[in-house]
Amino acid sequence: MALVIMTDPDYADTTWCRQTVGGLLAEASRKRQPHRFVPGDPAAARDWDALFAGGRRILVVVGTSVVWIRELLARISRDKIQVVLVSLQAPAGTSGISTVLMDHERATRALLTYLAGLGRQRIALCGINPNSSADRLKENAFRAFWPESEQAAAQARIFYNNASVSACCDRFCRRQPLQCGAVICANDVVAIALIRQLEGAGIRVPQDLLLASFGGTLLGRLNRTPLTTASLDHAELGRQAFAACQYLDENPSVLSVSIKVGCQLIIRASTNNLPPPAEPAGFVQAAPPAVTPIDFYDDPDVQDILAMENFIGRCDELDLQILEGLLRGQTYAALAEHLFLAENALKYRLRRMLDWLGLAGRQTLLEYLSRYLSSDSLQKAIRIKLDERS
Repeated sequence: MALVIMTDPDYADTTWCRQTVGGLLAEASRKRQPHRFVPGDPAAARDWDALFAGGRRILVVVGTSVVWIRELLARISRDKIQVVLVSLQAPAGTSGISTVLMDHERATRALLTYLAGLGRQRIALCGINPNSSADRLKENAFRAFWPESEQAAAQARIFYNNASVSACCDRFCRRQPLQCGAVICANDVVAIALIRQLEGAGIRVPQDLLLASFGGTLLGRLNRTPLTTASLDHAELGRQAFAACQYLDENPSVLSVSIKVGCQLIIRASTNNLPPPAEPAGFVQAAPPAVTPIDFYDDPDVQDILAMENFIGRCDELDLQILEGLLRGQTYAALAEHLFLAENALKYRLRRMLDWLGLAGRQTLLEYLSRYLSSDSLQKAIRIKLDERS
């Protein structure tokens, strides 16, 4: 079986997608299976026979855009290809499509259960992208949590990303913060953006408002107020996608499989490190929402936060030590001596980091870093990197 992978172009450069594909490739390497990538443009012409090398036509599709996957499936519907969708629910009306998904419904219930158990009876949901299959699942689970008598009030506490993350967070800041005891953000990117806007409005997390999120990004851990999250293991998602492909390849009579990967509730400062409560008894079913095409990853705020997440993930311990020293105001000479580096070697590393970000100089870099990180959070990042290596 040749592993053939396609990624949603708008999702491909995110931390989540790279982790998912990394899990896929790790399993392929372990099983000594060849792999190929194909462009994510639905309209691109492809020689499927050559791509699959005469074997089973099983295509792994990694993405989140409902609109993109509909267009892709329409294009390849006559090519007799078995599709394994990763991170994306199969569109209504389609059949024979395998799915490997995060259990977003269970993750949403876990966050709601946790916050409601802390006495927060009015909980908001912020940053829902109507074009994201995952966000639609979160929205459905959020609505299903509340009894029928509270459905209208619950719907009023859902804030959609219909234009930009910044505009969505601004609507929440103007309408709801002091009326709600807690807010769940659609992902860590929205959470980081929302905390910044709340600070500007004089609303403190967690003192005035508890905040939780989905994701488990490095930047969410390093945030000035580290995020409580339903942490989603995207590498495991990739590993399970490979397992689905292998099962389909070994069982030709099976048309499709469905796999869900669970989450872990990780409690941090954004909910005041409060311990979790017990699980409630039951939930109410809710109707699915309508879809409005929204390009989440084309948003400048999203791109900025994800660029910082990618940058910090790319840095090694020495890079982070250099950044931490610069944030503390050390000179090049003093920092080089402290790190047992030649000053030219330090400046080379700094120039390389500036090139990664497309920035011009030290001051611009420090201004950019200080929007998201502090000296203390960089020290934490160094410890995380060391732990991951050991």
